[in-house]
Amino acid sequence: MRLLLVEGDVRAAGGIKLGRCDAGDAVDWAGSAERAEELLVNETFDAAIIDITLPLVDGLN
Repeated sequence: MRLLLVEGDVRAAGGIKLGRCDAGDAVDWAGSAERAEELLVNETFDAAIIDITLPLVDGLN
């Protein structure tokens, strides 16, 4: 499965990405909502893991 990980904390993102890759998933990481939007324009993902406390953006909407 190809996942988009949107997480502002580098340490947390590293742990999540490592765990999902160990489970066999391909993970693209975006450190901000703006970067996630850029990736979504050109790429296709099966699912996303989104930090709900992103700076300047509500991760729930």
